Amino acid sequence: MFAAVVPYGSRLTPCENCPQMANDDLERFARELSAAATAASKAFEPLVKVRQQLVEQFEPILRISEDFARSLAPTLVQIEETQRRVAESVAPMLREWDRVQRQMAPVLLQVAEAVERLPPRQKRALETLASDGWYLEPGLSFPDLFTLADLIESGEAEQARTRLISHIDSRIDEIEADVTSRCPGRARLIGAALRAHRAGDYALSIPVFLAQADGICMDRVAVQLYKKRSGAPALAARLRIAGQTPLIDSLLYPLTIVTPLSANIDPQADAPEVLNRHGVLHGIVIDYDSHANSCRAISLLAYVAWVLDKLPPVSGPPTDLQS
Repeated sequence: MFAAVVPYGSRLTPCENCPQMANDDLERFARELSAAATAASKAFEPLVKVRQQLVEQFEPILRISEDFARSLAPTLVQIEETQRRVAESVAPMLREWDRVQRQMAPVLLQVAEAVERLPPRQKRALETLASDGWYLEPGLSFPDLFTLADLIESGEAEQARTRLISHIDSRIDEIEADVTSRCPGRARLIGAALRAHRAGDYALSIPVFLAQADGICMDRVAVQLYKKRSGAPALAARLRIAGQTPLIDSLLYPLTIVTPLSANIDPQADAPEVLNRHGVLHGIVIDYDSHANSCRAISLLAYVAWVLDKLPPVSGPPTDLQS
């Protein structure tokens, strides 16, 4: 820009003999400088306008932000104060909770150990009851289960049987409500069998209880309750597929072992006083119709309906129905 004002190689130096010439150069320089400034100003006019527009657009937002910040300041102070008060009030509770936890730690450890020992002990007790033809009706408490198993193991089976018969008879109505609610399609047949039991017609009640327990098992896991495979209950393999917790696994244990009820043998040769499904339904035994055996069959029905209801449906086709 200045090259147009001062040609290359020339110099502006004061000339005492030519004062007018120096003044002309200065005036020309000033005019050109002014023109250049005017051109630059025009070139920057769009940018100045854009800046002004941005200021005008954002100024209200900035004012709102400032106003909001000023209005929020007291609230933030209140929030901080509330947090401080809450922390002060909660701190004693947390200290007390820590103290209780330290005190409870040994107790909780004992409970955990007891729970860990429960499945093996429960398996043994359930196996002991099943050896005498009884099953865990859901209304029977675990302490009672262990007491009854101890009685049988110690040679006091008759005392255990008396208590079990009394327990079943006292819960007939509850058992009927529970089983029929779980298996509503079987309510008519189960109700008829329970009426026969109440009337003392055990020859009719027992076969129906045994058959309905088998049907419920087929409904739940698609395996016959009494079916054997290589001498072992077919249920054992099917229940392993379900993958249960140790506690549920122990509850299912009687269904995975051969018991007098499920054995395909002549019960007279082994345990004539214990109910045997094979002997009853195949007509081998004709003196099965006792009050105790009907109570045993009810305990099986209630147990199967209850314990298999804890399983998720097991996929796969049903096995064949051969006994």
